[in-house]
Amino acid sequence: MKNRIFISKNSDDCESLVHFCNQNNLDLIAQSLIDFESVPFKIEAKFDIVFFSSIRSALFYFQREAQKSNIIYACIGETTSLKIEKMLGISCEFVGKEAGNPKKTAEEFKNWVKNRIVFFPQSNLSLGTFSAILPENQVLKQVVYKTILKEIEISKCQIYIFSSPSNLDAFLTINKISEDSKVIVWGKSTFEHAQHKGVNVDLTLNKSSLEELLKFLPSCY
Repeated sequence: MKNRIFISKNSDDCESLVHFCNQNNLDLIAQSLIDFESVPFKIEAKFDIVFFSSIRSALFYFQREAQKSNIIYACIGETTSLKIEKMLGISCEFVGKEAGNPKKTAEEFKNWVKNRIVFFPQSNLSLGTFSAILPENQVLKQVVYKTILKEIEISKCQIYIFSSPSNLDAFLTINKISEDSKVIVWGKSTFEHAQHKGVNVDLTLNKSSLEELLKFLPSCY
């Protein structure tokens, strides 16, 4: 029987992993367990920086807001930065070096922000790691989209890869992880959430990228 791998991303978001599994005779279930829904919003306050915690926060923000030359854009990490530039043609002046370590990256972001005001377009389920580290008078927050958990039954796998706390929550609504299976998570936030849920984690990806995943994956099965 082939080893089976689950990742909480759709196949078009992890093409390099699909290719890796095909090359190594591995079954892959690539299935995001969350959906997203736009939330109407209006911004009246002034700010200097917009911080994107994901490509989704950028997409939903720019559905209702135009790019402005007097606004600086920042994001959590390189993968998000590349997607924003490719999909929206927008460059971020601050790009976190370790997306998988949001607390460390948040400290770097705080030092970079200085005394400027930051707008955070976010999900209804946002952890708020970056906004929490700044003084309240420098923070503007607005829910611009909802994260919706999907209940989908997943066949037993040898390896489970969770890309976010929300995907893990969605999985656990109707699925269980066998004791002999291995769990890989993207970043410390997902690791901490897995611990809170009683899920044992075998590997945490610091950079939260497919390249990092493929580097370590051969040693996991």
